[in-house]
Amino acid sequence: MEITVDKHTWNFDKLLHNKLQHIVKKIKKDNDHVICIDGKPGAGKTTLGVQIAKIIDPTFCSERICFEPDEFMEKAIGAKKYQVVLLDEAYRSWASTKSLTDLTFRLNSMMMEIRQKNLVFIIILPFFFNLNKTIALGRVDTFIHVYTRPDGRRGNFMYFDDNKKKRLYIFGLKTFDYHSTRPLFPPGTFNGYFPIDDQDKYLINKREMLEKMKRGEDKKESRTLVKVRKQRDALLFYLRDNFGQGNTQISNYLRDFHGLKLSTNRISEVYWEKADNRATPVGVDYLTSLEVGKTAKHVSNKEGNAENPEEVGSNQQKE
Repeated sequence: MEITVDKHTWNFDKLLHNKLQHIVKKIKKDNDHVICIDGKPGAGKTTLGVQIAKIIDPTFCSERICFEPDEFMEKAIGAKKYQVVLLDEAYRSWASTKSLTDLTFRLNSMMMEIRQKNLVFIIILPFFFNLNKTIALGRVDTFIHVYTRPDGRRGNFMYFDDNKKKRLYIFGLKTFDYHSTRPLFPPGTFNGYFPIDDQDKYLINKREMLEKMKRGEDKKESRTLVKVRKQRDALLFYLRDNFGQGNTQISNYLRDFHGLKLSTNRISEVYWEKADNRATPVGVDYLTSLEVGKTAKHVSNKEGNAENPEEVGSNQQKE
């Protein structure tokens, strides 16, 4: 079908267009929405993402196409109600655990802080299955897989709503099988039209980002992630030092209730790093006092038994 948005006219899949109209209605009922688009390089992920963004939000422009998590956070906070913010992470290393963890913390915090804005977030990445379970199952509402046909024709997609997406993630994760679950409707197609006026600016920003990657500057941890990690470490230390929570208890809680993996060894390292950095390591005193208490109790029991040999002998006779 032919559509016109903000003086831009192009052909667009009718079934996908209908689904996008449902999303528009949803966000106007005090909801936000996260769309994830994945696919191999050159398949057309960003093009489809921009087309979708323009249909949902006619004011969408290159200013809200982000290439880095920090920029994504800033644009989301500054966005107006019902607007779309797009994060194009397809060119960064999504195989990196730090990159995935960074996005996890960002989305969780943003959803809580700016829910009243009713925004739509579009996240573009190479592999949907590389997403953390917390985001894939709990944050992403719509998933679209973009692919190239065996004959080389680009511009093909499969659409998965929330329920279909969950089944796909659960059954397809082991082998990265996008055919383990049927899409909501038959696969569709899209063209290469880029419906924004400032496309040149987008290309310049993209080129600058690629040059930055070549220089290795993007390998540095973001300030937000460093801050979040410090806060996490402080809370881990507090739980162990004041409530006697063991490494296994903390690790199991993070895994079972938040889908986050943190080994007991890492928790122990964090604890002792914090303890060593304190002028008076309360944690050391606390653990030492526990050991001293156990030793004292053990010695006391032995002395008590030694002082009452008759009682010991009578007990043996009873046996």
